[in-house]
Amino acid sequence: MRKDCDSIYDANCIYCRKDEELIRAMHEVLELPASTVYLWRDDRYPGRCVVALNRHCCELFLLEPAVRQQFMDEVAAVAAAIQQCFQADKINYAIFGDAVPHLHFHLVPKRKHSPEWGQQFLVNPSGQPPLSDERTQGFLELLRQRLRVLSR
Repeated sequence: MRKDCDSIYDANCIYCRKDEELIRAMHEVLELPASTVYLWRDDRYPGRCVVALNRHCCELFLLEPAVRQQFMDEVAAVAAAIQQCFQADKINYAIFGDAVPHLHFHLVPKRKHSPEWGQQFLVNPSGQPPLSDERTQGFLELLRQRLRVLSR
């Protein structure tokens, strides 16, 4: 493994710090063996989640095969949970990392009759209302229940 994947923690990384900056954007759903699942706070794509590796690493190819497999299995389980909970017609998967250099996937449920069907989702849509507290709690509980079932 290369040096830039050796550390468990990077003080410059929001996914490592788990501080106010991260909390403003997302709610933690739950921690899995290789990753932590977050629910995005805006209401543009209900059910949008981020699956972030539980240690600091910037590239998928730098992970040991067993860790990479566990992480990808968790990404797939979260995608299945999102599809089941939010009746998505398609899950969009995005992995960037140039702005936030920590291995993480955005999982975005898309629906055929939405205005953005067939287009890339907006990473940081401006002016989007946040999820209401009621919707947030409902979404968190739905996802937690489904992920507990899928992770057994």
